Amino acid sequence: MQVVVHFLHEDAEGSTVSEKEPPREEEKRRMYTEIKRLGGVPTLFVNGEPVYANAYVSYLDDRARYEDFAAAGIRIYSVPVYLAGRGINTDSNIGPFRTGLWDCEKELNFSPLEDDLRQVLAANPEALIFPRIDLDMPEWWDEKCPNELNRLANGVKLRQSFVSERWREDAGVALTKIICYLEQSEYRRHIIGYQIAAGGTEEWAYHGWPNADFSSRALEAFRAWRPERHGERTTQTDEELIAALTLPDDDEQSALLSPAEEVLLIDYRLFLGEVVADAIAYFARLVKRQLNDRLIVGVFYGYSLEITDPRAGHHDLRSLLREPSIDFFSSPNSYLGVRRPGIDWPFMSVAESIALHGKMLWMECDTRTFLTRPLREARPSICPPGKYEGGVWEGPATLQASLDLLLKNFGKCLTAGVGQWWFDMWGGWFADSAIMAMMAQFQRIGESSLNLPDRRLRAEIAVIVDEKAYAYLRPGTGLANAWTYLQRQGLGLMGAPYHIYDISDLVAASERNYKIYLFLNTMLVSPEFEQAAESIAGQGKCIIWTYSTAFVAKDIQACEQDKINRWTGFQLKRIDSSNHPHAVVEKHPEADRFFPNVPLEFNEYGLRMPIDPIWAVDDPEAVSLGRIQGTGDCGLAAKTSGGATRYFSSAPDLPSSLLRAIAYREGVHLYTDTDDVIYASASYLCIHASTPGLKTLYLNEPHEVHDAMNGELISRDAAEFTIHMKLHETRLFEIIPK
Repeated sequence: MQVVVHFLHEDAEGSTVSEKEPPREEEKRRMYTEIKRLGGVPTLFVNGEPVYANAYVSYLDDRARYEDFAAAGIRIYSVPVYLAGRGINTDSNIGPFRTGLWDCEKELNFSPLEDDLRQVLAANPEALIFPRIDLDMPEWWDEKCPNELNRLANGVKLRQSFVSERWREDAGVALTKIICYLEQSEYRRHIIGYQIAAGGTEEWAYHGWPNADFSSRALEAFRAWRPERHGERTTQTDEELIAALTLPDDDEQSALLSPAEEVLLIDYRLFLGEVVADAIAYFARLVKRQLNDRLIVGVFYGYSLEITDPRAGHHDLRSLLREPSIDFFSSPNSYLGVRRPGIDWPFMSVAESIALHGKMLWMECDTRTFLTRPLREARPSICPPGKYEGGVWEGPATLQASLDLLLKNFGKCLTAGVGQWWFDMWGGWFADSAIMAMMAQFQRIGESSLNLPDRRLRAEIAVIVDEKAYAYLRPGTGLANAWTYLQRQGLGLMGAPYHIYDISDLVAASERNYKIYLFLNTMLVSPEFEQAAESIAGQGKCIIWTYSTAFVAKDIQACEQDKINRWTGFQLKRIDSSNHPHAVVEKHPEADRFFPNVPLEFNEYGLRMPIDPIWAVDDPEAVSLGRIQGTGDCGLAAKTSGGATRYFSSAPDLPSSLLRAIAYREGVHLYTDTDDVIYASASYLCIHASTPGLKTLYLNEPHEVHDAMNGELISRDAAEFTIHMKLHETRLFEIIPK
């Protein structure tokens, strides 16, 4: 039976539908969900009770394995909902996964949504469901509203512009009707919240980035935005603006856009992020108002460690962290290293900033297994030729390798106190009895963990990044990629957990008891930032600067040398760029003497391409630990003053052994002295082996240690223990203080 709600006017804008108030006696039976702290971390609560945020979702309804996950004890599910029967992106030509609810202009057809909900509830009558509603518009809307579309630099139009008021109004009407329909239906007691989606792959990225959005609507909004930002008006016509914003990047060596000469480019990149965040807040507030703040709302957003190009629109998370209508943020595991085994698959977002603001991080574990097959086999009718196969779309060869990767995913989320959902994209990826037995064990461990007094990641290192700084960097130089995206690999193998913050939360981070503060792309300095950093140094904490910091001056060719020196605590000099130096540091013999207890297993590191500026240490009070390749200048140094040690590296992307050596010297607890992946909380320790062999794990005090998956007693009273591990094996231990 087709279930429809008709629009009352030919034009969708402003149309209404009769909304019946539910009977008063049923009000008390309505679902109520929220995110509250439990065990020190933001946690899902359903009707006043904590619930372990472990869920299942699939794109393909005919291949979904809801029954398997219900049998494993999983109660939470998401279902994809689309206004438009269109592919989730515009660059691969993938076909639609579902019929769109609004494919017919005159009505909303709820049958696809009802079919999904019934399928879930048939498998688990007690299911808790959060629909993911994608707000990309149908093709008929594009044809009807051509001036509201996202326009690329070449004139091609790709779906709605995020700045379009018409899109917000029309999509808002449809979103309101969907929620109204569910609230009046038999399904209302199962709905725990909503994930609001739009843009490329439903993740709030501009379709067609980095060449979007140059529509008249966007340019008009940009003209209004600039005076609000810094009082400057933009008088160019649309054509003149597009020409100015799409100039070829002729300077391949300069890493920086000039705030004096290229301020328009910088501003537009900042503007693109703020537009997306504003659209997200608009829809989140709409949902919250409609539900009287009764259910949780979340989004994919804030991939500031994964997407280093600001033209995607993902660099205004800090405003949404302070938005009360948003309860959770989501992202997949990082695609760093094409998700190969043996390395950490880090968070895409600033996880500790998200937790600091009381939001829950709900990770999407779209982990490939030995059962993963190309989309062309699962649903050939929607798969473009040669797409969605090979590379990152390929799963491991064996069941055991799959189990080790899944356990690594779970261990990361468990020790960080964040949620996860298992994203069975094409269906059947987890359809194995051993995998599902492991999923059932994950659920039992996760539920038990809710009773722990401290569920936080045990981190003594704070990593600070600045999402706004990307707007000042030229993506083509590779600096942004090396500075933040690639740096996570070394961090993930150093043997100690770490927290990562956006710089807007530096004051809060400075008040926590970290031993090391690692500053990455922190180019832009505010008085608040400077005061917090001085406080960190005044407490005797270690600070590591990478590449440089505080060097964006009004005229980039006359960087404020005194500011840089004061900020880093080093006397620095800018080296001559005429010889096209690379930001690569070669180890100095003095480094092995400075770090006698930890082997430095590298000869060089950094960005292997010509780049400018590069800063060298020219400080007689500093100890030289490395030199800039091709020069005699110091590129890695340490300096102690006032009881605090500071490190400066002219190159980004510090290797794991250097990070481990600094951590050891500064008193950070290292769980291992090898390049293996470590996740640790007060009660759990997870290790993923990058190499085979004996592994000694060090605890900060004697514990009783059990294998968390099979209960095996490892030690009754040990501060360290040794195990033998196979290549890419994962182990999860429960550690109980004595």
